[in-house]
Amino acid sequence: MMTTGQSRRPRTVIADIALSLDGRVTGPGGEYDASWAVPHALTRGARSHTAAVTSPATTALLGRKSYEGYAGYWPADDDNADPDDRTFARWLTDVDKIVFTGTRKQPDWDNTRLATTDPAPSSNSSGTRKAATSSS
Repeated sequence: MMTTGQSRRPRTVIADIALSLDGRVTGPGGEYDASWAVPHALTRGARSHTAAVTSPATTALLGRKSYEGYAGYWPADDDNADPDDRTFARWLTDVDKIVFTGTRKQPDWDNTRLATTDPAPSSNSSGTRKAATSSS
């Protein structure tokens, strides 16, 4: 919340949005199956791009389904994983996470808070820090 005399500084929002040409992200496994994207996401260019784009962000804005998918996969720090994947996993574990949800009652990952209100005011309350977003 801003008080009298404070000015708003521009924020940087980095968006990571999965969208296919036909507007569907459903794969052969059903709703929210992103297996179709895996061959593209595992390229050297995609991995290094993800690590470079997200690393300056101090806050991750996530939809509930993205959060649940990430929380089930990324917190593990695998020494055998690709170095860019380890960088992204450490960033995602350490960064402040705001999860927009109407159904979750408790976060199960460190540095996470749940937002059940409109995303704009919730993100603005994070101050002037940089935010990375992922839609779901």
